[in-house]
Amino acid sequence: SDLTMTDNDAYREWNEMADCARKIAADPAIPQWQKAYKIAGAYQGLQLEKLRSKHRHKILQILTSMNQILALYKFETFEEYQHMEEKHLRDIIQMAKQLAPGK
Repeated sequence: SDLTMTDNDAYREWNEMADCARKIAADPAIPQWQKAYKIAGAYQGLQLEKLRSKHRHKILQILTSMNQILALYKFETFEEYQHMEEKHLRDIIQMAKQLAPGK
């Protein structure tokens, strides 16, 4: 497996974070605006430096795209996500879902 070149713990952690993110995404009790930050938030603390560079680049690209949308709003608090346009919420949630490891 190609995990030998990297830290297996980092990949195990990434998979656990992805499971957590999927549960948030699938939970009908969590409003869209909360999903927009909670799904991405599930990956907080991921040890990017221990992932292979292609995976690290993928994640950084997605985060950059998410930040481009967030930059339009300049939110100070998570509560302010309630004021985000529906389209942007959907985009952020879609991007956040892509932070999961590829199959």
